Order: sequence, then C-alpha cells, then structure tokens
Amino acid sequence: MFHAIVKYSAAVVLIGCTIPAVASDGAGTVKVAREVSLAGLDLSSDAGVTMLDRRIARAVTEVCGRADGRDVVVASLARKCKAQARVESDAQMRLAVARAKDAKYAGDPAKVAAVTSIRVAAR
Repeated sequence: MFHAIVKYSAAVVLIGCTIPAVASDGAGTVKVAREVSLAGLDLSSDAGVTMLDRRIARAVTEVCGRADGRDVVVASLARKCKAQARVESDAQMRLAVARAKDAKYAGDPAKVAAVTSIRVAAR
C-alpha cells in the first residue's frame, strides 16, 4: 500500500513538470505557446493535411487546457481560448498547405522547407 502511494505521488510530480512555458507580451497578457512541427508531413496530400490538423488540435488543447464542465466560467474561457487559437493556427495551416501544393506543382521543394512549424498560442 505504501509503495502504491509513493508511486502515485511520483506520477503526480512528473505530470506537474509538463507545464508549458509562459511569457508576458508586455501588455500584461499571459501567453502559452506550442510549436507544431510539419516534419514528416506531405501537405500536398489529404492525409498530410489531416495529420497536421490533428497535431494542431492537440496543441490547442495543451495551451488552452481542458474544462471538465463543472465550472461554467472556466469552461467558457477554455472555449474562447480554443476558438482564438484555432483561428490563428488555421490561417498558418492554410498558408503552409498552399505553399506545399504550389511547390509540388512548381517542382521547387525549397519553398516548402521555409515553413517548418505552426505556432499555437493562448492569449
């Protein structure tokens, strides 16, 4: 029993170490951000775009958190955060996909290499 409590406590401590980096933008607004890598994705294909969309969705949840629904205010803030983060990241995603498709047709993969990640941020 004692060993189970120690293992549980260690797991809680380790989970607490995965807190995202927080920085102030100077205006008093706290931002949390994650970079979503485009590595290994062929954004000229539907499968690559779908995988990127999943990566972005996970990052949005990481930066905005999960609301369990018990606190209406927290749930509302989380929804607003997710909506804003998604709008901003979707614009970046559309640009990355357009570049990948343009580079594929133009035969210039160097254009795609310029975009390596998408920034997902909570404000």
